[in-house]
Amino acid sequence: MTLPTDRRIRDIGRRISRALVEHVGTGFGRPLIAAVSGGADSSAMLLLLADTQSRHGWRVRAAHVDHFIQSEEIRREFRESSVRLSEQAGTPLDIVEANAATEAERSSEGVESAARRVRYDALTRLALDRGAPLISVAHTRDDQAETILLHILRGSGLDGLSGMPGQRQLTDEIQLVRPLLGVTRQETEDVCHAYDWLPAQDPSNEHLEHTRNRIRHSLLPQMAEINPNISERLAQLARAVGSDR
Repeated sequence: MTLPTDRRIRDIGRRISRALVEHVGTGFGRPLIAAVSGGADSSAMLLLLADTQSRHGWRVRAAHVDHFIQSEEIRREFRESSVRLSEQAGTPLDIVEANAATEAERSSEGVESAARRVRYDALTRLALDRGAPLISVAHTRDDQAETILLHILRGSGLDGLSGMPGQRQLTDEIQLVRPLLGVTRQETEDVCHAYDWLPAQDPSNEHLEHTRNRIRHSLLPQMAEINPNISERLAQLARAVGSDR
């Protein structure tokens, strides 16, 4: 598999590869675990990371975490999508089960919070098992904007305004990296189209009872009527606050 000839797609690939190296350095053949759901963002990340391995030097493999919080039909769709994706990208794939619903009941926390925690725990254990010092996740610039607004609505301080860091340490041995923070959701969809890849669709992303979805589908579009570059401006705010801390 090679990068599409579209110059825009090749530029996105270079940006992701450059962000990866800027945050964590060149891989020199070490393994990197790319967390994939089967959706557009993580699909674009895996396809581009796999195609730019000679540039960033990390040996890419994929991992899909089944959280047990969707219906069996949707879970199967995303598992199968992740399998086909890894085959197209030419990368090994691990499928890990982490029951967020059971964990939420046990810990009395929300399902989304439990899912996030068990996902990172599962990925960290897998990284240790595979000897991979790096886990890559596919949060985009749009995710960053939503996160900042969510923190503002919750009354967060400066830490909340700094958003999600491009890199953070999970354990002494394992780092987490977000190389897509400079990439938009539209660009990840364009990447999938360029690779002739049809990502899975999560219907829960449309449920407006979730605050993040209301920010995505209602608040941000209204803000974009005032400033069409609102997501970029919020991402700039996060970088500015983060650099001062």
